[in-house]
Amino acid sequence: MIRKGFKIKYLQLKTYASMKVDASSEPVQEYDVISGEFYPDRTLVPLVLTPIIGYTDPNTNTDVPNAAAQLTDGHWYRLDNLSGGKCEAATEIYSGSKYSIDTSVGSPTYGRIIIKENIQPGNPVTFVFRATLAHPKGDVVMKEISWQARSKSVENLPVLTLDNASESRYNPWEDTDLLTLTPALIPAVSGAVFAWESLNNSVWGAVDSTHYDFGISISGNAITIKRSQMPDRIDLRCKATYTKGGKSHTDTVYASVVRLLPHFEYDIINLAGIRETDKSVAPMAKITTAKGVITDPKGEVTVKWYNSADSLVGQGVNPVIPLSSIGSNLELGLDIQDAGGYKCIELSNGDWLVDASGNTIITR
Repeated sequence: MIRKGFKIKYLQLKTYASMKVDASSEPVQEYDVISGEFYPDRTLVPLVLTPIIGYTDPNTNTDVPNAAAQLTDGHWYRLDNLSGGKCEAATEIYSGSKYSIDTSVGSPTYGRIIIKENIQPGNPVTFVFRATLAHPKGDVVMKEISWQARSKSVENLPVLTLDNASESRYNPWEDTDLLTLTPALIPAVSGAVFAWESLNNSVWGAVDSTHYDFGISISGNAITIKRSQMPDRIDLRCKATYTKGGKSHTDTVYASVVRLLPHFEYDIINLAGIRETDKSVAPMAKITTAKGVITDPKGEVTVKWYNSADSLVGQGVNPVIPLSSIGSNLELGLDIQDAGGYKCIELSNGDWLVDASGNTIITR
């Protein structure tokens, strides 16, 4: 009998590695050079990196995609333009206020690091993870994974907005009277100053600096328009002045309100046969829009009645008109026109009329 010994040839593991970045972690930060703020702010939304080390065992044809439970001796290093490019004691990082590292041997997330550090533009940081993979059959492999965090500079000025439409139409028969416009900078800027101006006679001036701004009032940063007393059109602008990044900035937003009656039609009702003893008639004007009959025109239209000779014989929705003014042919004419917005009463010398309290007198 002949005997001869032999050995089992054990093939080395085929290892692979990658870095998993949590979905909530933006890969690149933005640094606003004006506000000095980061987005995202890593102190509030940390960067979370999880090293994934796996292997294929050619001896058993098995694959282990995550061998975290078999990792030991894990170390993290931080490399940037100032620290140099070596993974050594001087560049190693540990759990603390900026970093939290999973160092529990056997953990399925062994080596995971939570980074609460904002990266300065122009100085990217490479985070390097090293660990030892120990296979039960005796293979010991040192693996290294790196991931670079960086930041880019941007200039994001806040946007000046209004909480209501900047251009609006006022329908006196359907819309509410008061309209308030409140400006805001988004994102908000501490110490911002807001100033409202109105356009009158093609000249911009501070609101309430002229007698043309009747029906407009300011409370805090907001402006309120009493539209039932407005002229045909109001043009406004708001200027916001603020300081960001050590620089002074001014932004402007415009707003306009236009008084506009809807299309309407009219007819004469309550005008039927009269008795011989009657001395007058009381016709009624029926005003209709697409939404129905206007029971109270609120003075927004002028309602005039004429006889057959086109002489004015009455005014108002439901006047009492003497028959003597109508004429023998007993015919009435009705004309309804938009009365327009309010105006202040000015004298030839440029002065304007006010009441005993100093309020501007307005009329249509």
